[in-house]
Parts: sequence; structure tokens; C-alpha cells
Amino acid sequence: MKLCKHQSRLDIRKHSFLMRIVNPWNSLPDYVVSAPTIMTFEARLDKVWRNQPMKFNYREDLIL
Repeated sequence: MKLCKHQSRLDIRKHSFLMRIVNPWNSLPDYVVSAPTIMTFEARLDKVWRNQPMKFNYREDLIL
């Protein structure tokens, strides 16, 4: 269940959600991608991402 990234001419397509998510999705282990339920997928994804450095902390960027 890997995604293919195609060449695109326009910047609007190059920076779309689909183009940004291909590499992170393809880097996930097979047991995460092939989870039978959404809850299982989320639990496995949390385990994989637990050891990854945080790239973005949305709580710090919230404006109250």
C-alpha cells in the first residue's frame, strides 16, 4: 500500500496535501499501514512516532 509520487508542472500541485504526505506515508512500517481498524492504526502510529523528534508543536502555536 505505497503511494506513487508523480512529477508535476504547477506549484499548486507540488505543494498539495497529497504530494506532502507521500514520503511520510511510504516510510511507515507495513504493520501500521495494514492495521485492521482505525483505532489500531492510531495506536500503532503513536508507537512509531513516539521515538521520532517532534517537527511541529501545535500547542505552542495556538493563539488564545
